[in-house]
Amino acid sequence: MMTESVVYVLDFLPRRVSGKSAGRYFSVEAHFSESGRISELYRAFADIVLRLYCCYDIAITDGDGRVADPAPSLLEKKIIDCAGHGFLNVLLPGENALIALNGGDLYMTLYAPGKELLRTVKQLASGKCLFVRKGMA
Repeated sequence: MMTESVVYVLDFLPRRVSGKSAGRYFSVEAHFSESGRISELYRAFADIVLRLYCCYDIAITDGDGRVADPAPSLLEKKIIDCAGHGFLNVLLPGENALIALNGGDLYMTLYAPGKELLRTVKQLASGKCLFVRKGMA
């Protein structure tokens, strides 16, 4: 069970969009979906999670039950399939942390990471031209 309420967002943008820019953000979000570019983003998410899988115990749940220590191919498929619909929770039980993906969103959410996990996620995200920033709990 997570004990902290610290939330981080792994996003393609370095900062939160202001209310004045919301219309443009939603236009970009629609473009990502309609052009298929969202699959590129979810492949980057999959790359990050697969690399975390090398260092941390992982379990996933998507409404079809919980799978502990999923095969890399299943983990990647579940993340990429999330690009258009559904959700996936990636649990890091040894870290008491959670990564949440909601179908179609242009970001992943990281809940309650410890310092080492957060540092690792930031390094991996940077290599994929993604940004990690504090989110809203």
